[in-house]
Amino acid sequence: MDLQIKLISDGHAQEYRSPEIGSLPDWAVFRNMAYGTTAEPVGFTYNTRLVPEGDIPRTHAALTKLITEKASTYQGKITSYDPERSGVGYLFITQSVQADPKGTWELVRAVGRSGAKLYTSSGAMFERIASGEHLIGFNMLSSYGWERNKKDPSIGVILPSDYTLVMSRIAFIAKGARNPAGAKLFLDFMLSKTGQTAMSTRSLPPVRTDMKDVTAKFLGNAPEGSLRPIKVGAELLETLNATKRLRFLKEWQTALKGA
Repeated sequence: MDLQIKLISDGHAQEYRSPEIGSLPDWAVFRNMAYGTTAEPVGFTYNTRLVPEGDIPRTHAALTKLITEKASTYQGKITSYDPERSGVGYLFITQSVQADPKGTWELVRAVGRSGAKLYTSSGAMFERIASGEHLIGFNMLSSYGWERNKKDPSIGVILPSDYTLVMSRIAFIAKGARNPAGAKLFLDFMLSKTGQTAMSTRSLPPVRTDMKDVTAKFLGNAPEGSLRPIKVGAELLETLNATKRLRFLKEWQTALKGA
């Protein structure tokens, strides 16, 4: 999301006010250029066969407590994105710190002590969780977990009740688009009820505010106020600043070492 906004801020997009804009939340539109097309929760994924019901973490603090108090059980069994090598991993962990600074760094320290394995690919993490090599993944895209669960029920998804980040896939029309009229039509389709319904069949929750019946099928009983959409806006550029990124990753490395 942040890299898309950077492209737009650098002048690579053209303005277009979609007629679907009235059905989109304010956080999903930036300068009538960038449009969030999905509303995908970022949560926990776990192995339903090997993680006991009593161990399933329902909050970030519960995950920290679990891997601290049952260190031997979960040693080497936790996984997540590597923010130093994964753009989406960096986005998720920086947003987590904004949502809960103290709790997030406590979790990172616990994750580091647990000998967690970090990856750049969602696919690799899901494969290893399904096999039992790892048992729990955090800051993972629930949409991928739900889609995987259709074929493999050993993959379970939890939306943390303390807070759940919500990511959106950003679409915009390139400034030099060879067929801007066609691009506008396709963007409108993606944002329409028909397009959003089509995407929801592949576990991509709709971003539209008038499709709450479909959204509810994904979000279930998520507590009111627990969902925290990542705003499609210039704020995302903050953490892309080279100096701030370096400072953040140093803090990440320090916390990961348990310091």
